Amino acid sequence: MLQSLYARLFVAFWIAMLLVLAGSFVVFELSGPPPHWVQRRTLFEDGLRLQADLAYETLDTEGPTAAAAQLEGLAQRTGIRMALLQDGEVVAGEVTDDELARVRRAPEAHAGVRELDAGDEHHELLPLEGGRAAFTRRGHPSSLARLVGPHVPERLVIMALVAGLLSWFLARTLAGPLGRLRGAAQRLAAGDLEARVGPEVAGSTAEVRALGADFDRMAEQLAGLLESQRRLLRDVSHELRSPLARLQVALGLARRDRAAEAPLDRIELEAERLGELIGQILTLTRLDSEPPAREPFDAADVLDQVVRDARYEAGEGAVTLAAPDTLPAAGNAEVFRWAVENVLRNALRFTAEGTAVEVRAETHDGRLELTLRDHGPGVPEEELEPIFRPFYRVGTDRDRRTGGRGVGLAIAERSVAAHGGTIRAENAPGGGLRVHITLPLA
Repeated sequence: MLQSLYARLFVAFWIAMLLVLAGSFVVFELSGPPPHWVQRRTLFEDGLRLQADLAYETLDTEGPTAAAAQLEGLAQRTGIRMALLQDGEVVAGEVTDDELARVRRAPEAHAGVRELDAGDEHHELLPLEGGRAAFTRRGHPSSLARLVGPHVPERLVIMALVAGLLSWFLARTLAGPLGRLRGAAQRLAAGDLEARVGPEVAGSTAEVRALGADFDRMAEQLAGLLESQRRLLRDVSHELRSPLARLQVALGLARRDRAAEAPLDRIELEAERLGELIGQILTLTRLDSEPPAREPFDAADVLDQVVRDARYEAGEGAVTLAAPDTLPAAGNAEVFRWAVENVLRNALRFTAEGTAVEVRAETHDGRLELTLRDHGPGVPEEELEPIFRPFYRVGTDRDRRTGGRGVGLAIAERSVAAHGGTIRAENAPGGGLRVHITLPLA
């Protein structure tokens, strides 16, 4: 996007400058020649008269051949072809019959140059003394040529290059700080709470510096809020573990009374659920605050172990596994197991009775692609992304019935992110939820 923004700014500035130049040509053409052009026209006429006088002097002293050679030299130097006339007849130079007829039809000679209608060429008749005159023809100078002078193509290229350099400088000045600000925003969105942009835009305009300062303040507030949330979860989890341990001790003592067996079983179940929730919260907090150590491991062994544990708890036919014998990976085997186990347990809770959760692993372009699919009710499309947020639950009544707490998939998402991978969910054709996990291999 940055390059796209830079390119759009560059092209916009360049086109604007070229349009200004083109507009100046149009205005120049419509407004007519300015006063300094009239002055230059007078000087041009004086120059023509001088050239004609010199040519007649050569004609009188050296003859028509020498005069014709002098006029040819003038044409080669200036592009102006001149012929000498005496009483309406050509005495030196070249004039066509049509041009001569046009000269004879022209009004009587005056002191100034008379312009003759000649279509694409510019014909002029310069009356001199004693029935003499000079006839000239040259191409029509365009408004562009009058404005930029001779060597029009070269000057146009130079003007376009200068406009391009100015456009590049303006685009770079505007797009550069925005690109750095965007990069910092992307790092912040990816979880880098230390991302700041102030020093990177210190040399920019006041508005951009103010925007950078606002961004840095926002990043600091976000970092503070997230750190407070993590500390709260960690502290609450630790504080809950102490009374939970005492509760379990009290349960052991109370079981000595056989008459209270059923209520105590219920208390024990709820205590186990509370202990599992506290463990999940601590795991989630640890994943957010401490990057796991990375080392080589075999992802196929981890998958096999997780699937065997699930079959032991849910039944031999509850899970099917299709995976290569070995899947060398780099990361933390325990954290990877958390990801797979939490997604698999979630699938087992929701898959329809009599159906199996399908686990498939394969490699593609140096990445491990893992798919887990259940045959349950699926998830509404608008909630496929939020289900990976901590404590987010789809349908409170259903989650209470299945025991979901909204933490397992969040642990899976953090575990996958810690390995530099991605996780996403989609509703499978025919029903059920399909979760895709992609991880880099060793």
